[in-house]
Amino acid sequence: MSIIVESTLLVVMLCGTSGYLIGEYQRRGDRLAQRVYALELERELAESRIRATLGADLHDTVATDLTQIVLRCQIAAGEGQVPAAAALAEIENDTRTALQHVRSIVAVLRPAAGKVSSRDVQAAAHECVEMLRARV
Repeated sequence: MSIIVESTLLVVMLCGTSGYLIGEYQRRGDRLAQRVYALELERELAESRIRATLGADLHDTVATDLTQIVLRCQIAAGEGQVPAAAALAEIENDTRTALQHVRSIVAVLRPAAGKVSSRDVQAAAHECVEMLRARV
């Protein structure tokens, strides 16, 4: 064979092999991108489940206790002791405010249509801490 035919054959083989390897590389990249996407969806689903569970637990425990305090304050205020009634009305008002804060935290923890940043949760928690410190 002549050197030109051999060189041409070598170039064709190199081009074909290069094309095949580039295609394989792209297919592997596509598969990895799909896997990353699937893992991201799984992470978001797990995060959503954790938020929903935490929100439900928070509501069931704290909100029930705060509601019970509000009811007890209303009963005590109805007994006619004026100074105690005024104090109980204040406690009732503070408890209602705390209940609103708990509900706002639960709303942040619930899965939403858009992303909720951890800073929103921290800000709501910080607001509740500050409110409680102000009352101590």
